[in-house]
Amino acid sequence: MALFQFVAVLMLSLFAAPVPQMSKQSNTVESEPCAKAMTQMDLDDCWGRQYKKADAHLNLIYRKVLQMMEKDIARDKFQKDADMLPLDQTALLDLKKTERLWIRYRASQCEAAQQQNAGGSMAPMTWAICMMDVTEDRVKELKDTYETPDRKLE
Repeated sequence: MALFQFVAVLMLSLFAAPVPQMSKQSNTVESEPCAKAMTQMDLDDCWGRQYKKADAHLNLIYRKVLQMMEKDIARDKFQKDADMLPLDQTALLDLKKTERLWIRYRASQCEAAQQQNAGGSMAPMTWAICMMDVTEDRVKELKDTYETPDRKLE
């Protein structure tokens, strides 16, 4: 009987425990950065700040990737490496082209997301959350593509 009571109390405590909030965007357990916002305007401001923080992080990572690639080009020129120089120059040009296209994609994607709440008070928040999520995804893409054990971006 005591074992049954122990199991019952254990099961109840598991089911009564607070459930962490799941992010719709990433499907991961995370703390809600804007949980203390009380009004829609507070939410808009908070998510706007979260987006600006993600964008600043992206800009830092992007500048580091550019610097690494520019160092590669400088090394190629110094070593007179005629094989690697055009490859590294093309890689740099491709990164810059891709970033310009990605910026247009992000704007278009988040304008479309915002349309789900067009004219409503949630539209600015929807846009900011989208911009933050897409920007964080870009940081991951850059790190996955350009970071190596010898070349850390953070």
